[in-house]
Amino acid sequence: MSDKFVWSDAWILLALLYAGDKAERATISSIADGIDHSIPTDEELDEAFTRLSAEGLIENKAGRFTATDRTKEAYLRTHTPRRTVSKELDDIKRFLGITPN
Repeated sequence: MSDKFVWSDAWILLALLYAGDKAERATISSIADGIDHSIPTDEELDEAFTRLSAEGLIENKAGRFTATDRTKEAYLRTHTPRRTVSKELDDIKRFLGITPN
């Protein structure tokens, strides 16, 4: 991908993937809280949605968000049952090209 993504983009994208198709903002925020035990700010959500949409990784249709087929396929290549959230988040970061600090 690119250097333009930040950690919160991966966090929010994973929450969206967990939420399934046509997830509303509040649902994504709640699931993100479950992933990291913190609630994303409106700014984090807005910026992540903007960056992820610009790269064709998610779609926003009337306030409902869904991952594109490309994103879902990348997720399914690494996802397995009983896999830790931490490992899935690491894979999403790799998919987005986010390098560790």
